[in-house]
Amino acid sequence: MQSMTVIPATAEDAAAILALQQAAYQSEAELYQDWSIPPLTQSLSELQQEIATITVLKACQGTRLVGSVRAVQQEDNSVAIGRLIVLPDLQGQGIGSSLMAAIEAAFPTASRFELFTGSLSLRNIRLYERLGYTVFARKQLSPQVELVFMEKRVSSKKEGVIMQRICVFCGSSPGTRPEYSAAARALGQALVAQGIELVYGGASVGLMGIVARTVQAGGGRVTGIIPRLLAEKEVALTSLDDLRIVDSMHERKALMAELSDGFIALPGGIGTIEEFVEVLTWAQLGIHTKPCGLLNSVGYYDRLLGFFDQMLEEGFIRPACRSTILVEQEPARLLAAMEQYRSPNEDKAAWALKLSNS
Repeated sequence: MQSMTVIPATAEDAAAILALQQAAYQSEAELYQDWSIPPLTQSLSELQQEIATITVLKACQGTRLVGSVRAVQQEDNSVAIGRLIVLPDLQGQGIGSSLMAAIEAAFPTASRFELFTGSLSLRNIRLYERLGYTVFARKQLSPQVELVFMEKRVSSKKEGVIMQRICVFCGSSPGTRPEYSAAARALGQALVAQGIELVYGGASVGLMGIVARTVQAGGGRVTGIIPRLLAEKEVALTSLDDLRIVDSMHERKALMAELSDGFIALPGGIGTIEEFVEVLTWAQLGIHTKPCGLLNSVGYYDRLLGFFDQMLEEGFIRPACRSTILVEQEPARLLAAMEQYRSPNEDKAAWALKLSNS
C-alpha cells in the first residue's frame, strides 16, 4: 500500500471531502434503500462550517484524498466520532483503522469515545469491535433502520502501551523441536486470555497455522494478510474471520504493521527475521513507537541477540536501539513487558552525524 498521511482538513478540502463522502455512502444508501440519509444531503457550506468548528481529519496518499473522519468533544469529556469514510476501492486496507487511531489521538484527555452506525452495516460494526468499541444502546428510527451506538472507554493508565492487536511473525515450518509448536500455542492462548487480537501472515502451515488456529479455538479474533501468490498456492487459512489478500510482500508487511499495536517474533526462518528487523528498524528511525519482542523459546534467538550485542560493541547501533528489543521465554511475561514499554526519545540521525564528526 502506498504511504499515507493523516492531517487536519482545511476549508479548501471541503469540496473533495464532500465528493468522497457522497461516493463512500452510496453503499449505505443502497443497503437501507434510502438516498436521503444526511451524509448524502449535506451541503458544501454545512461541511465548511463543520471544518471550521470541529476536528476533521483527512487521509492522503500523495495528493490523493482517500479518507476522512470527524469528531467533537462534549461537555462530559467524551468525544463523538462520525463520518468515517474511505474511498470505496481502497476499503479493507487499514485506512479506516488509521483514521480512527488518529482521531482518538487528537483528543488525549478524552475519557470516552462514542459513535453510531446502522444495524445492517455489519462491516462497520466489525471494524469498530476490532478497535475496542462495544454496543451500549440501540435506537429504532423506522421499521427499516435501527441505529447501533458504540463506545470505547479510555484506560486511566498513564504509562505503557494499550495493546488491542499484536502482529506475530513466525515460521511457515513447525521446526524440528516440539517446543516451538508449544510456544506458538502458548502465545495464542495468552493473546486470547488478554483479549488481544492476532494479526499475522495468513498461512495455514507451520507455526503460523498453529498460533492462528489456537486463537480461533479460544474464541479470539484473527486477521491474516497474505500475498496473492501464496494464496493461489492454497496455503492460506481460509477459515479466518478476516483474510486479506494483497498484491505483494511489501503491501503485506505495511498492512500488518499498520493494523498492529506491537510485534512479536516466534522462531522462524529468513522471512521471520527480515520482518522483525524491518519493524525494529522503523522503531529506530522513529517511524513508529510500538514494542518489538522476541519470544525466545529454548534459546532460539540467543545467537541473533549476540549479533545485536556485537553491533552495539562495534558502534553500529546505539544503546537505546538495543534496549528496544524485548526478550522473554514466556508469552505472558513478554506481553507484560510490551505493555510497559516506553519508546526511547532519541534521534538516530543526530547520533550518526555526531559520530561522523567526532
